Amino acid sequence: MKNKTLIHCMFIAIISASLLYAERPSQQSDNVMYSNHIRMTNVVKSQSEVHPETELNIKNTIRKTQANIMDVNEDGKKNCQDYAIIFYYYWTQTVDSTPGNCILVHNNRSEEFDHLFVEIMDPYTGKIVEIEPWTSYIEEYIMQLCWKAESYDYTYNHYDETERFLTPVKKLPKDFEIENPAQKPDGKGSTNISNTPSRANIVKNQDEVSKETEFLISDTIKKIQTSIIDVNEDGKKNCVDHAILFYLVWSTYVDSTPGNCILVHNYRPGIMNHLFVQVKDTKTGKFVEVEPWTAIPKDYIITRCWKKETYDYRYNIYNETEKWLGQIKKRVLLLEVFR
Repeated sequence: MKNKTLIHCMFIAIISASLLYAERPSQQSDNVMYSNHIRMTNVVKSQSEVHPETELNIKNTIRKTQANIMDVNEDGKKNCQDYAIIFYYYWTQTVDSTPGNCILVHNNRSEEFDHLFVEIMDPYTGKIVEIEPWTSYIEEYIMQLCWKAESYDYTYNHYDETERFLTPVKKLPKDFEIENPAQKPDGKGSTNISNTPSRANIVKNQDEVSKETEFLISDTIKKIQTSIIDVNEDGKKNCVDHAILFYLVWSTYVDSTPGNCILVHNYRPGIMNHLFVQVKDTKTGKFVEVEPWTAIPKDYIITRCWKKETYDYRYNIYNETEKWLGQIKKRVLLLEVFR
């Protein structure tokens, strides 16, 4: 009798699951990972469980989201939906595009709590991270740490509504506009590295830079400063122009290896919004953070060019090289720069 009851229950469960998927055929990709969602064992409870590289990407994505927030669904508000949706697009287009590895989660507890946030899978640990892109303190982004226990209750989470919330999106930040391929001047495609190397692998002083690389860095800085132009035609000749020209010269004449030269964006609202360059010293294998806008070409280490209270490496964004190259408005003749 017990066996018959068990079989009967299993049959009902299978039929119910089939009906559920039949009702939402377009959302099956989101359910690939979460159909076996075991929240208590697979969702991180603290940030210490998040891999350092993933944490860096999360914080960078939150910064970009909050810096470019807009009313994406044109409902007259800038709220949790806008923050979650913009985070979702940044993450899936610049960090991890694997279907189901980033989804929108709707916590609907009637009038008590109706909120949209994001879940991502940490590729290094395989664990799930619940992220609050609307956090007021970027250093603390875990969903359950941002809300009181009486407000957020995970048992009210809906994991299959990503498409429903993306459908009414009417506009997105300009970062997502498709750039003309001809604006990628080196014609080599993506040269980004999405993750920063360990800080132990970044030089702290110029005496750690090989003599050959030091000469090439100083020489490149001198050449671009002599022939600086407004590459993005914004009416200014600033860090953006210096960094982009340095990148073009370095990756064309010095080292064209993908990832050995990237543009780094340090974004710290109200304190620093700056573009510089990171290159790999092929003689030592270490990375050098270069300030092409330096007043003294032989003194180029970013930490030596800025005060400690201004430049903080924790606010570096390392995966925006193509974004900045896409802003080039005029053809850059390197022969004019490297004459």
